Parts: sequence; structure tokens; C-alpha cells
Amino acid sequence: SSSGGGGDVIGVGGDAFDPSNLVRLLLYGANLGQAERSAVQGAAGAANVNRVWVSPNTAVDPAAPTAADAVQECFLVAYSHTAIECVSAVQTGAVWVDVGGAQSNAELFLFLSPVLGLEGEPGMTPTESATEGGGTLTIAGERLGDARDDVNVTVGGAACPIIAYEVLAPAEGSTVASARVSCRIPPGQGRQREVVVMRRGLAAAPMYLDYLPPEITSVAPAVVNTDGTTTVTVRGYNFGLAAEVLFDRTMLPATHGAGVDGHRRITFVAPASPQGGTGLDLGVRVGDQITADFATIAYAPPALDAATLAAAHTGPTEGGAPLVLTGANFATNGTVTVGGRPAVCGEWAHARIACAVPAGEGRRQRVVLTVGGQVAAQALDFAYDAPAVVAVSPASAPSSAVVANLSRVEAVIAAQAAAAAAAAAA
Repeated sequence: SSSGGGGDVIGVGGDAFDPSNLVRLLLYGANLGQAERSAVQGAAGAANVNRVWVSPNTAVDPAAPTAADAVQECFLVAYSHTAIECVSAVQTGAVWVDVGGAQSNAELFLFLSPVLGLEGEPGMTPTESATEGGGTLTIAGERLGDARDDVNVTVGGAACPIIAYEVLAPAEGSTVASARVSCRIPPGQGRQREVVVMRRGLAAAPMYLDYLPPEITSVAPAVVNTDGTTTVTVRGYNFGLAAEVLFDRTMLPATHGAGVDGHRRITFVAPASPQGGTGLDLGVRVGDQITADFATIAYAPPALDAATLAAAHTGPTEGGAPLVLTGANFATNGTVTVGGRPAVCGEWAHARIACAVPAGEGRRQRVVLTVGGQVAAQALDFAYDAPAVVAVSPASAPSSAVVANLSRVEAVIAAQAAAAAAAAAA
């Protein structure tokens, strides 16, 4: 009810104004006066001056305040017949309107920050969550408002939607109302994510939630090509919102599935490798957390294709003949040997190698291709040409002969000449 025709205040709202602990009050009512007012707000005796008063005493009598009521002015920001906005240094107490000397009724307001935690009950449970969220976060404390719409909760800056609100009886010996609020934990990642509980713009001291670290349960395929064309799927838990893959000491970007699946499944493209290898570490990093137990992954061994296996590979014993191998997973370096002797390879790519064979002899000289400690499983042989006499001069007298593909046979021609000379002298 109004007092002396000073208007009716039927509601008070507001929020935290700035770090100096001022609060902005919004008063709603009727007959709150004209928008016009004196240029000097609150000047004593000024006509048609509309003022808003606040007192920390919730039992103040607007018509007869006393010095003990510590009345202060709430400085006007906006004013109309039905709504007033003003800024107050008093955070809890009573507010009323003075319209030309006539006082309205007083309305109570409370802008003390919430306090989390009750006797025998922690301020927040649980303190850990899967990165996919969805669990229930329970907040308990004092000064959490009178209804669920009074409270706002965020986790790491993301909204934690309120799903339940319960007003509790004040603790024994206290007149401060308590409440228990439940909200749905949002997806997130990382440790020490700040949980902010606000009531009408005033925040409680923050608490902290840890999202769980990533965990790998499977990797498929576990063997990848050396040319960087294999997409690998990693399954597990707590892959968060932006995971990275640690592949043999190299960080790689990962692609998440949609929704909850994105926290349990990621994919990445295995990088091309210059040398292949096996038993390589594979982990997942999410923010400042990494998998405790690493998986392993390997590059596939080199493989020769059908065209290489079907071709005839021959050449002279002095070496230098071309040897071209085609297939997959050759990486970009390794070794090729022919009969145990190294070949010189001028071209080496993931699917093609071109070498010059070393000097040697024999029909079934095994060609061995090794990449990253792995040997091509397919059997391939190189055949050196058989020895052949291509000319003798003169044909009817002791002479020397020209013979091809004698490999390391020494002084054949000289021996023939010596034998012929001995026969002629006998």
C-alpha cells in the first residue's frame, strides 16, 4: 500500500552493476511520478523532484526514517510513471520512491552473493565428468534465490541448464534461505573448468570441475600405408571438443564424430613416412590432458606388385643393368640387395624404385627389398647372363678369344695364348 500518495512499488529486480559493488535496481509500479525532474537531483526543497531512497534496514518506515536506518539515495538512470532504474551502493535492504515529498511503500531487495556449501553437504557434486557431459551437477548453498529462474550456472563458460530447484529450510540458528539446484553438465574438456553460480547477476565464489582424460579402446586399421593415404579410426572415451592425435611424436589434427559420438570416436589421416616402421606410439591429447596408456600402430611392409613379379630381371655380370620395382609401401628410402650385394637406387618413391644392379654372377640371385626393418614378403630373383664366347681370332692359329659374362674369371685369354705357344714349340 502507498503512504501519502507516493505511488505503489509492486516489484524490484536488478543485477550486479560493476566491480565497485554497485547494483542496478529496477522498480516497477504505478503512479511513480513524471519523467521530468530537477536538474539538480535531490536538491532540498526543489519542486517536482522525484527521488528513490534505499536503506539496509529491511524494517524501515519510509514515512519516518531515522538516522539508524542509514538511508541513502539510489541515483536515477531512467524514470517513468511505471518503472524506475537507479544505481545503489546498498546491496540488501528496502527501497521506496519519494514523489514530490510523498512516500511509496517499501519493497525489499537482496544482492548478497550466493554462498555454496551447506552443513554436511558440499557446494558441488560431482567434481569430475565425462567430456560428453550429460551428467547431473548438484549445487547446494545459501542465497540461491527463490525460484529456478533466479539461478544461472555455467561450466567453463558453457551453460549448465537448470533441471531441478529445491528450496531448503534455513540451517539451525540461521534466517538465510538455502536451496539445492541441479543442472545438466555441458560437453567440455580439460581440468579445473570454472563453475560459476550466479543469482540475478551476483556470482558465488567459483568452484572447479575436471573433465576426464582421454582413453583409447581400439585403433583401426592398426597397419597403415607409407604414402599418407590411410584414414584411421580411434575409439574410446573423453575425446572432448578438439582432440589431437600423437602419432610417433608428431601431433596431428583429428576429426570428431557428431554429438556424443564425437567424444568416443575420432579419425585422422596417418602421415606419409620416409622410412616406415613398426611399434609406433599412438595417443590422444585433449587440451592439457593426454592418454595414460598409448596404443601402437605400424606402417605396412613393402609389397611388390604382380607386374614386378612377372617380369624377367636379367643383366650382364659386370652390373649396371636396370632393376625397376613397383608396388606399395616403399616409403622414400630403404635398401635393395641382389644376391646380398647392395644395388644403387637413383629413384625411390612409395610405389616405384629404380636401381642399377651390382656386379655378380648366377641365375637365382635373390632380390631383397627392406623398408623400416620390414622385408617384402614376395620372392624375386635376378638372373645374371650366362658366359658366352662371341669371337675367336684367328680361328686356325693360337690366339686369344673374346668371351662375355665371365664375371670374376681372370686371365682366361692369357692362359689360352700360353697353351697355344707351348704346343707349337713341342
